[in-house]
Amino acid sequence: MDGNICKQNFPKSFQQTTRVSETLYPLFKRRSPDSGGATHVKKANGSDFVVDNSFIVSYNPTLSLRYQAHINVESVHSVQAVKYLYMYITKGYDRVLLGVGEDTENVEINKYVKAR
Repeated sequence: MDGNICKQNFPKSFQQTTRVSETLYPLFKRRSPDSGGATHVKKANGSDFVVDNSFIVSYNPTLSLRYQAHINVESVHSVQAVKYLYMYITKGYDRVLLGVGEDTENVEINKYVKAR
């Protein structure tokens, strides 16, 4: 939370169907309480708070069970995602130069060893 506003844009808006939006992320189906969505009353800071489907985080039960953790799963479907993955994969490896042996300028093999 940043003050009283959620950084992840929760609560999300209700949607009748899952649809692809103009942004990077899809808009997932979230039923409102009027169209059969569930609500639950939760105590927070000593007062009652009504939670509905707009507060539900998407997840994958198979991954959550396998890794014994909550994993937030969202699909990305844009060209920018492909560009990001390509840039991330082809950025190269990390490399360190390490000095070994005596410090003479004529023996280059003993001066530096490439460590990856």
